[in-house]
Amino acid sequence: MQGPEIGGEQMTMGWWEMYSGPFAMLVVLVVSVAVIVFLTRWMMGNSERKANMRDSALAQLKERLAKGEIDAREFEERKNQLRR
Repeated sequence: MQGPEIGGEQMTMGWWEMYSGPFAMLVVLVVSVAVIVFLTRWMMGNSERKANMRDSALAQLKERLAKGEIDAREFEERKNQLRR
């Protein structure tokens, strides 16, 4: 029975094999963080746009009420619909 060979194939690891594992883990970490940041900003942007649209619609309702195009009851109904 022979023992393991010293200096065999296990010892001929090149520079790429030595650094590829940590490099791949770093790439996965950077991509994961970038995706999380992108999704967070995208979702925050959507909620801000919806709030701006809601404010714009409410301003238009107030303008229509002031012009007399709609009455107070219709104004309140539409305002309640906007809040949903």
